[in-house]
Amino acid sequence: MTPSGDGLMTVKTVHLSDRLPDPPIFTGKRKDLPLFISRLRMKLEGNADRYPTERAKLIYAHSRLDYDPATLADLLIGSDIATVEKLIAFLRATYDDPNRTLSAWSKLDNLKQGKRPFLSHFAEFRRLVADTNLNEEAQINALRRSLSDDLRRAMVGAKILSDINEYANLIAQYDNDLRYLPTRPTHRSNYTYKVTTPRQQLDPDAMEIDTLSRATLSEQKKDQYRRKGLCFTCSAHGHIARECPKKTQIQTMDQRGSLSRRAPSPRSDVSSDTSSRSSSRSRSRQRRSSQGKARSQR
Repeated sequence: MTPSGDGLMTVKTVHLSDRLPDPPIFTGKRKDLPLFISRLRMKLEGNADRYPTERAKLIYAHSRLDYDPATLADLLIGSDIATVEKLIAFLRATYDDPNRTLSAWSKLDNLKQGKRPFLSHFAEFRRLVADTNLNEEAQINALRRSLSDDLRRAMVGAKILSDINEYANLIAQYDNDLRYLPTRPTHRSNYTYKVTTPRQQLDPDAMEIDTLSRATLSEQKKDQYRRKGLCFTCSAHGHIARECPKKTQIQTMDQRGSLSRRAPSPRSDVSSDTSSRSSSRSRSRQRRSSQGKARSQR
């Protein structure tokens, strides 16, 4: 309030900056410390008019600590910790990775973009690079190695810029083009390939064997074959039906689908052969008896 010329008091309005979001409460987890420090500094810098003194900044930073970190900081505030930067140094000495540089190198060597957007990948890349002593050229080479295979193929022939931020903007353009390109449909041919199987060359006598094997010999035909010593299967001399060499060929052709049935089994041949022999014996006995009667009548 200031006095005016007529003796009245005037109120001067002070416009403060817009309040920025508060940094997350730091609970003591090592992985959360870099993000906490970064957002704390941004908050104090963006709202500097709200925390005009170093004491106000320290009180605000202390209010963003959880129970365990705050308890440790209370032991040193007022003696060793009098500024925010000293508080940040205390938190790093207590909770940060003692081998931060080596850990950052290891993670950077294994960092791969995969299927993530490039900007998300680049944010993690910059966080790891901040803990190393890589120069600009080494950072660009490390960034190129960490890109996905599709993105590296798309950037073949592209100019490699000397500034890491400009080069990252160029990579982001290629990455956006790849993600917004329409997926090409896969064309399938409607042509049907015909596979022709060559016909099997059969034995020249196969038709004769087929015809003979399909036919059922009558009793009279069997008697003729028996007197002449012929095979019931192939009509050849020198063997009987169960020992016929061409019967194996007939069975093989049946298995391949060339014939509609198999060759007759040996048991049926033996039974038919036995019955034929017994009937011929009975007929020969009748003939001999009739001849004996004719002689006696003479």
